[in-house]
Amino acid sequence: MTDKATHPADTPLYPIREVSRITGVNSVTLRAWERRYGLICPQRTPKGHRLYAREDIDRVEQILQWLSRGVPVSQVKELLDQPEAAPVPEPASGDWPSQRRQLVAAVEAMDTTQLERLFNQSLALYPVTTSLDELWQPTIRELEERWHDQLGARLQRVNLETFLRTVIGIRLYHANQVAKGPVY
Repeated sequence: MTDKATHPADTPLYPIREVSRITGVNSVTLRAWERRYGLICPQRTPKGHRLYAREDIDRVEQILQWLSRGVPVSQVKELLDQPEAAPVPEPASGDWPSQRRQLVAAVEAMDTTQLERLFNQSLALYPVTTSLDELWQPTIRELEERWHDQLGARLQRVNLETFLRTVIGIRLYHANQVAKGPVY
């Protein structure tokens, strides 16, 4: 965790919901980046709530830049901790091919439990746009090519569409509830 001595007393600190709004990164993802990968280290209030300084927000934006280049989230910390003179690596395919294969297998098996696990995992580790661009859209394009005149393809397609409609609808509903705030 970041020491309070690291930031002067007059340094503005932001709660996680504000950092999420500023950066576009879901608060669940921010917490995962902190716990699993040690990418960010916000301060804590006495009650344990996270508070982010401007430097933390800048670091989140750097993380997003690396992810948009295709670097797996598990390798970003090493890149962030390198001196400024470190060379920028070529865009990497990361673990996306493996994740796409798992996703295709789950769709073909109509395994909604595995689909849900992969969906939640992708959104916990990556921003929505990265997850969509690198995992979901390429997988759906690949499946559409496979489904051409394939027996059982219609059932797989309907199952996937129903799954996505449901989980996205649930996330939008909850996001709207959070945005509205508590009802008194």
